[in-house]
Amino acid sequence: MPNKYLKMTKTGLKSGTCIACLITGLAAVNVHAETEETAELTLDEITVTATRRSESIIEVPLAVSVVDTERTLGAGITDISGIADLVPGLVSTDGGSPSLGNLVIRGIYAGGAPTVGTYIDDVPYGGVIGSFASSNALDASLYDLEGIEISSGPQGTLFGAGAVAGVIRYVTKKPNLEEIEGYGFVDFSTTKDGGTNKLVKGRISAPIIQDKLAVSVAGYFEDAGGYTDLVNPGTGMVIEEDANDHEFWGGQVMVKAELSENFSLTGAFAHHEADFDSAGYESFNLTTGEPIFGADLTTEFEAPRALEFNVYSLTADIDFGFAMFKSITSYQDQELVNSTDLTAAFGPTADVLAPGGAPHTVGFNSGNDSDRFTQEFHLTSQHDGPLEWIIGGYYTKQTSNEFQITEVTPNDIELVTLNSELEYKEFALFGNVTFNITEDWQVTGGIRYSDYESNVDQLFTGALSNPLLNDLLTVNEDTVTTFLFNSSYSITDDMNIYVRAANGFRPGGPNLVVELGGMTFGEPSYAPDDLWSYEAGIKGALGDSILIYDVRFYIIDWNDAQISFTNPIGLNENSNALGGISAKGIEASLSGELFENFIISSSLAISEIELDEDEPGLSAVAGEEIPGSPDVTFSLAGDYTLPLGNVTDLTLGATFRHTGTYVSNYTGSPLGRVENDSYSQLDLRAGIQYDQIRFTAYVTNVTNSSAYQTIFHTVTPPLAYGVVLRPRTFGANLRIDF
Repeated sequence: MPNKYLKMTKTGLKSGTCIACLITGLAAVNVHAETEETAELTLDEITVTATRRSESIIEVPLAVSVVDTERTLGAGITDISGIADLVPGLVSTDGGSPSLGNLVIRGIYAGGAPTVGTYIDDVPYGGVIGSFASSNALDASLYDLEGIEISSGPQGTLFGAGAVAGVIRYVTKKPNLEEIEGYGFVDFSTTKDGGTNKLVKGRISAPIIQDKLAVSVAGYFEDAGGYTDLVNPGTGMVIEEDANDHEFWGGQVMVKAELSENFSLTGAFAHHEADFDSAGYESFNLTTGEPIFGADLTTEFEAPRALEFNVYSLTADIDFGFAMFKSITSYQDQELVNSTDLTAAFGPTADVLAPGGAPHTVGFNSGNDSDRFTQEFHLTSQHDGPLEWIIGGYYTKQTSNEFQITEVTPNDIELVTLNSELEYKEFALFGNVTFNITEDWQVTGGIRYSDYESNVDQLFTGALSNPLLNDLLTVNEDTVTTFLFNSSYSITDDMNIYVRAANGFRPGGPNLVVELGGMTFGEPSYAPDDLWSYEAGIKGALGDSILIYDVRFYIIDWNDAQISFTNPIGLNENSNALGGISAKGIEASLSGELFENFIISSSLAISEIELDEDEPGLSAVAGEEIPGSPDVTFSLAGDYTLPLGNVTDLTLGATFRHTGTYVSNYTGSPLGRVENDSYSQLDLRAGIQYDQIRFTAYVTNVTNSSAYQTIFHTVTPPLAYGVVLRPRTFGANLRIDF
C-alpha cells in the first residue's frame, strides 16, 4: 500500500507547496508511471493535521514539512540527526547518544526545557519541565510511521506549552480494517574504523472483525556498533575500542474499533528501551581546536546510559455531523540513567581531599523517572461555509524524581547526593476561528489560556552536603495567554501566499537552591518566556510542471528567554535573559520531477539569532550569536528511476547535506568559545524494486567527513568534547511488503 504522502493519480497537479515532498526523493523512490497521464504528483492528497484538522497541505498557512521515514530508512538514515539535516531550519543537537539530544527549529534554544513540542500522533511525548524534558529527540525511523510532520514557528494556541519554536508529530500507521498487510525489513552496515550495525523491524496488521475491529503489531531491534575509542587520560592508551555502541528494541500495539458509523476508538501502546555503552565524544583542545589524543578518541572511561519509556493512549472520535469530537487520553512513564567518569576533571582534587591512597576516580551518576498523564478534548467544525472553528480543553500532570550522585573510589566516598521531587500541573482552554472571506481569501484568529503550577522538593546528603538544605520546597505558578493570526490568499490556481503572527511560551519553574558558607546559590525560580514570530510565505508550482517551490521569511522577538548556565558551585541553573533575543531568516525548498523519472528535492535555511542586550549571567554582550545555531543549512537530493519492466525499477540517487558555522559558547565565558567549522556530507544509494520487494545498497558520508555536530565544554578548559559525525558507512537493506 503506498504511503499517503506520495501518490500517483490521474487528476493532475494542484497548486501548493512541495515542502511535503522534500524528503520523498531521498531513497529508492518508485515514481515511474505506466502512462504519461499518471505521472503527476497530486499535492492536494497530501494531508496534515498541523491545524488539528485533516486538510491538504497546500491550504495550511504555515511552514510544514513532511518526511517519509520509510524512504529515509532505506537510504541508511536511522536517526533523527540525519533527518533533521534535510528539513529547512531544523537542527538536532546530538547529545552523544541517539535519542538523547535536543531538537531546535530556527535556532530558538538557549537553555531550559525544549522549545519544540514532540507528539506521537496527538500524544505529547516527554516532560514539560525537569531534566527529562530535554531528552525528546526520538529516532523516528525505528517506529511504525506514516511519516513525520514538522510545523515551524510557534504553535502555542493549539499545542500549548513548549511549542515555542514549532511542533514535530510522529504520525503512526493505523490498523487496516479491510485486509491483512505488513512488511519485513532488515539492514546491515559497517562503519569505517568502527563496528557493524544491524537493524530488523517489521509490522503486521489484520482485521479481527471485517470493517469493525483490527489490530496491528510492530517491533524493531537495532544493534549499532561504535566508532569512538576510550583512552586512559594518564597514559593515552586505548582501553576500549568502538565504545559508543548502542542497542534499541521496542514495539507498538494498536487496536482500532469502528463501534458505529459515527464512533470509533483507537488504543495504542508503545514501548522503547535503549542501552548506550558510552557517548560518541572526541576530546579536543578549546584553544587549538585539535584532538587531544587523536581522532575519535575520548578521555571518558565509561559513560553508560539507559533509556526506557512506555506510552499508553486511547483516542475516541465521534462524528456529530456539524462537528467532529475527539478525546485523547494518555499516560506515559519514562526512566533515564546516566553515568559519567569525571576523573579527568576532578581526579587531582579528589587525591587531595579524599583519604586513602591516590589515584582516585570520580564518578557522576544521574537519573530521572517521570510519569505524565494528559487529557485533551476538542470539537472541530465540519460544515461547509464561511466559518470554521475548533474549541478544546487540556489537562496534564507530570511527576518526576531526579537524582545526582558524585562519589570517589576506591574509598567509595559519597561527596554529594541530590534527590529532588518535581510536580507540574497545567490546565488550558483554546480555540481557533477561520473566516472564509472569499473562495480564495481566508483569515484565522486563535487564543489559548493556560494555568500552571510547579513545585520541587530537594534533599541533599553526602560528605559535602548541608543539612540545612533538606526539604527545601520551591513553588512556581502563573497564567499565560497565547495568540494566533494568519491569512492566506490564492493569487492563481498555482500560487498561494500567506502571512502569520503567533506566539508561544514555556512555563517557568523551580531551581535548586544551595546554601554554602553562609551564601545562597541559585534563584528559587525562573519565569515563563514569551516568543512572537512574524512570517510571510509563498507556495506554488512552476508552470505546468510538477516542480514545486516554497519560500518563507520570518522575524522573531523573544522576551524573557529561558537560559541555562553553570553557577559558581557547579550546579546547572535556569534563569531569564535580561534583554530580548532577536532572530530572522529565510527558508526555501524546490522539489519535484525535474524531468521524466528524475525527482529532485532541496532545502535551504539562512538564519541569524543574537542577543539584544548584554547578559552578564552568560558572560555575553549584545549582538552575540546564540551557541549551537548554524548560520546556514542546505540539502540537495536527486533520484533517477530506470524502468526495467512492468514490475521492476532501478533507482540511483544521491544526497548532499551542508551545515554552516556555529559558535559553541559566548565570548566572555570562562569555559572558552569555539567557532565550529562548516561541514558537508555526501550519501549515495542504488536500489532495485521487484513488485513488493525492494533491495537498496548505500554509502553514507562517502568522503568520510569529520566534524563536530555538537560541542560540550567541561569545567576544566581547555578540555572539551565534540560529538563527531558517524564515519563512512557501507550498508544494504531488504524490504518485503505484503
